[in-house]
Amino acid sequence: MNYDFETLSYKFGVSRETFLHLENYIFHLKKWQEKINLVSRTTLEVIGERHIVDSLQLLPFVAASDSVVDIGSGAGFPGMVLSISGIFPVTLVESDLRKVAFLREIARITRAPVTIIGSRIEIVDIASFSVVTCRAFMELRKLLMLLEKKLLPHHSLLLLKGENYGTEIEEASRYFEFTYENVPSLTHPHSVVSRVTHIRKRTSL
Repeated sequence: MNYDFETLSYKFGVSRETFLHLENYIFHLKKWQEKINLVSRTTLEVIGERHIVDSLQLLPFVAASDSVVDIGSGAGFPGMVLSISGIFPVTLVESDLRKVAFLREIARITRAPVTIIGSRIEIVDIASFSVVTCRAFMELRKLLMLLEKKLLPHHSLLLLKGENYGTEIEEASRYFEFTYENVPSLTHPHSVVSRVTHIRKRTSL
């Protein structure tokens, strides 16, 4: 999908003000990229299509009543984009303090009402959130094992996954029971947006 105001306004209801904030986000990300590695260098010239649109496609899956925690936020995808786009509340969890500094600067510049926690997810309480988002953090089985003692019946996971996700689901299902829905990605023909719910560990393997 193209990254331009007309496309984002039509597809996601992005306002002109939000688009300008996203443009500012991209500008400062490129500046910070000279000091710390925030995104793959091969995607620097296509940040809008590769990272912004990829994050925006989660908007239809987040209800007005949802509270979102984005784990392993990195450069802020998808959590910061969701916050800039009007999702509230959103909390970003990132353990790399250099990236935390970047996220706080972007929040200040764009006036995004986001909460940023500089910590590992293992010590963060996610009970009050309804949606957990994650992009390029870890494969599904490891993610479910990491969150196993934190996940509650009301939690749903929104994951941006690549072409090997079928294998990830197969592997994770050996250890966990869950329901999932995969929707084709708008940014890559072999990627998906996956919504995972009703997660519980298998009692016997």
